[in-house]
Amino acid sequence: MRSWIPIKALAVMLLFPVFVFGQGVAPPNADPDSSHDWVDRPWNIRYFLSIRPESDLRIAVKIARAEENPSNEKRGAIYRRYETIFGATSNIPMKGEDEGLMAIAITFDRSGQVLSPHEGMQPLIGKRNRLREIVLASPGTDNPLLYDLGYWFMGLPGDQLLFSPALCSLSDDHRYQKHFSRDFVSRYSSDGNFGCREWTYQLYDHDRPYIDMTSYQKDGAYIKELIGWSRFEDPPKPVIGKHDKTWYCLYECPNGEAAGVIPDIAAWSKRHGFPLPKRPRKQPMFPHADFSQYVND
Repeated sequence: MRSWIPIKALAVMLLFPVFVFGQGVAPPNADPDSSHDWVDRPWNIRYFLSIRPESDLRIAVKIARAEENPSNEKRGAIYRRYETIFGATSNIPMKGEDEGLMAIAITFDRSGQVLSPHEGMQPLIGKRNRLREIVLASPGTDNPLLYDLGYWFMGLPGDQLLFSPALCSLSDDHRYQKHFSRDFVSRYSSDGNFGCREWTYQLYDHDRPYIDMTSYQKDGAYIKELIGWSRFEDPPKPVIGKHDKTWYCLYECPNGEAAGVIPDIAAWSKRHGFPLPKRPRKQPMFPHADFSQYVND
């Protein structure tokens, strides 16, 4: 049985605005025309990763192309979706599903230059603007075109930098609200209980040798749509996940292994000297409710 979100529902979700910041508001005193007002900080994103079902990616590209017209201008910039110029890095067949998982990986050098091949007309460089958007832009030009990757989440008071700063998406802006898991997460939903806070928590944990992006739910364990990232100082960590009863390695698999099915997670873990993945006590791990003194949910 297909576990992905119905196509009509996905199309509606993709039409929502993608420019969100932290709790859904722009930074204090941010100029609404700050899309090209760059933050002067060293670039420290080694890769950006997007994982989603094959049909969802096709729909995203179709909608994005339909939106590519001169009137689609916001705050002095023209925003595009990166899916229109970056091809899939891998297509991973899924057991029991009628389609695979598509992974798009965009890699950078330390100056922010995009290293991954793309169909853009000019070279691209990663930037962070005053609106906390993480975007791809054409260096040294007046080209207003920007490819939006996500937003830079600066954390919550009291989070002790366990899961921030982090690269997050629109879905993460809602994932940590009260009753989100109960009301919106199921086998058939696009979003799951694993998001940018869980990813970043595992990324920052030096004792954890991999990132387990499984969405652990009441009705099972699934791999859901999400974005991920890594820094230059982080050691390569395999990105793994469990979908139904099968484990998969999705990116940066150890010892040059190809992305795909992990036939025996216990044997795989032992072979690489990794501990067995464990279901967390709760997911999402860091909901707003845990920071109620700071967040009005």
